[in-house]
Amino acid sequence: MHVLASAKIPVARLPLDLMISNACAFNRKNERKTSAQNATDAMIQNKMASSGKFDEKREAMVKEAIEQGLVMIPEYKFEHAVYMITESKLSEEGLTFGYNKCAGFLRLKQRPDVGVTVIVSPKWMFVGVLTNAYTTNSNGCPVFLDGFSFSGLVSLQVVEKTWPATAGLEDNEFTVMEAIQKSTFIESVTEAGDDLISDVDVELGGSASASKHGQSRRSERD
Repeated sequence: MHVLASAKIPVARLPLDLMISNACAFNRKNERKTSAQNATDAMIQNKMASSGKFDEKREAMVKEAIEQGLVMIPEYKFEHAVYMITESKLSEEGLTFGYNKCAGFLRLKQRPDVGVTVIVSPKWMFVGVLTNAYTTNSNGCPVFLDGFSFSGLVSLQVVEKTWPATAGLEDNEFTVMEAIQKSTFIESVTEAGDDLISDVDVELGGSASASKHGQSRRSERD
C-alpha cells in the first residue's frame, strides 16, 4: 500500500488526483440526466479520453462501478477502481471496507495470480491490477513499475539499446502509458476459451463425419 503525504508531494497537484476529480464531476453531471438513454449518449459523446472507438465491455464496467459507488478513470484503460474517502470513512474499518469493495469489483479472489497496486490519499483510495514487469534491466531481471507511478510520480528504467536502436532506426524506450499498459495487461480468457471450444467442435465434427462416411462405405460393401 502506498500512502500519499500531501506535504511531501513535489507537484502542486497529482495527475491522478486531477483525473479522479474530473471523473467524479463527469459522473455527477450524468446523474442529473433525466433518462438512462440520455446518460448513455452523454457518456459516449463526452469522453474525457478518446480511445478511437466505443468499448462496450469497458462502458459496462464503468456503469457497474457507478452502481457500486466507485469511480473509474477514462484515461486508464486497465482494470481499476477508486473509492472516495470522507472524514467518517477515514478509519481502519472504513479503509478496509473501501479496499474490500474495490477488490470485489475487480474480482481479485477469482484471480489469485493478479497483483494489485493500492494508493491512498486523504480523499480517495486507488486500487489497480498489476500483472507484468514492463521491461528488464541490464542483468535481465524484471522491472516493475513503482506504485506511485500510477499517481503520476513516474520513474522509468533506462533500457539498454540494441540493434537497430543503436543506429537510431528504432526507439525501444517505453513511454509512461506504454509501461502502464504492459504492466496491467490481462489476456482475455473468454476469447481463448471460445477458440478452444471451436477447435474441439471442429475436431469432433470431423471425426463424426469420418465415422459416418466409414459406416456408409461398409454398408455399401455389405
